[in-house]
Amino acid sequence: MKKFRSRGVGQQMADGTFDFVAKPVLRPKSTLIKKLAHGRISATADGAIQLTLKVFKNEGLDCMDTIMKEAREATV
Repeated sequence: MKKFRSRGVGQQMADGTFDFVAKPVLRPKSTLIKKLAHGRISATADGAIQLTLKVFKNEGLDCMDTIMKEAREATV
């Protein structure tokens, strides 16, 4: 039998039957406002604005400078 743990929880009941309860699929609760060079700006379900950045080490960028540039671009 293949593994199924990531899709839900299964258990064998006292009467010998097998019961399975599937996990709900979690969907993102934010909506994309704008894509940026190194990330995105989104509106969250609770009414906040979220700025997400991803910079790789081998890009050789100054993180603080990149954060400032992306934040300025996000507000425009």
